[in-house]
Amino acid sequence: MSSERRSPADPEGPAGAYAEEAALARLLLVQRRRRETALGADNFSDPVWDMMLDLFIARVRGEETATSSLVIAASVPQSTALRRIRELVERGDFLARADPHDGRRTFVTLSDALFERLATLLRDWRAADAALHGQN
Repeated sequence: MSSERRSPADPEGPAGAYAEEAALARLLLVQRRRRETALGADNFSDPVWDMMLDLFIARVRGEETATSSLVIAASVPQSTALRRIRELVERGDFLARADPHDGRRTFVTLSDALFERLATLLRDWRAADAALHGQN
């Protein structure tokens, strides 16, 4: 995790600045699970998107995400999730760091650049939804 990240209690930090985007990300994850239940999970596999949303929410909340938790969030076989995590770390979109207290665990977070791109996308979707429903 970036040492520049502010405390979630700081209203200028991610929790205050991105709370609405995180709420939308959480809603998207809940709706994806509902869609999978109603129409079959095999029809809707998008583990990278699920992981990105999960990491976005965690960062806004000031929480660290262990690789094992991210694998669960991906809702795909462990080997698939780990392969995708490794690819995203190699690409620089995800950052991984060893847990200083437990060498068996690794924490994963979004890069600052990907976090900002996701925040912009979520903000744009919120604005489009508000415009669609006549809200300002």
